[in-house]
Amino acid sequence: MALRRLRLEYTEYLNNISPYYSLEPSDDFYTWKVLLFGPLETIYEGGIFDCSLIFTHEYPYKPPEFIFNTKLLHPNIYSNGKMCISILHEGEDISSYEHISERWNPSQSVNSILLSVLSILIEPNLNSPANIDINNLYKNNYNEYKNLIYHLIAKQ
Repeated sequence: MALRRLRLEYTEYLNNISPYYSLEPSDDFYTWKVLLFGPLETIYEGGIFDCSLIFTHEYPYKPPEFIFNTKLLHPNIYSNGKMCISILHEGEDISSYEHISERWNPSQSVNSILLSVLSILIEPNLNSPANIDINNLYKNNYNEYKNLIYHLIAKQ
């Protein structure tokens, strides 16, 4: 089921190339290289972010893992590059912070994941940070945060 679904989603991508990202699946189709393009008119404009989507054989019943391979300082990205985002969380939220409709379900797709990643990149979830220090910097000194992002993008 997983392989069939992944091939179908890749075919859909090829038929509707996105201006926001590019995809390249591995030979076995369970790890995809993702290049996210920094959205125009944001502090990420001009950035190209190398990422990975790692699927299990249980996809789409289990969400993939999304990892930034390019170093990026962001409130919702852990220091190891893993992203904390509702769409990749399974089941009910025992802390009742996330609504079930925001969490993973089998109707989600690679496209919906990547659009959610781009959305949270632009508008971080400051109430559920993965990186506390960067979250505090973002909230308390946005100009310094912005300069850090500009510096990281300039080094690419």
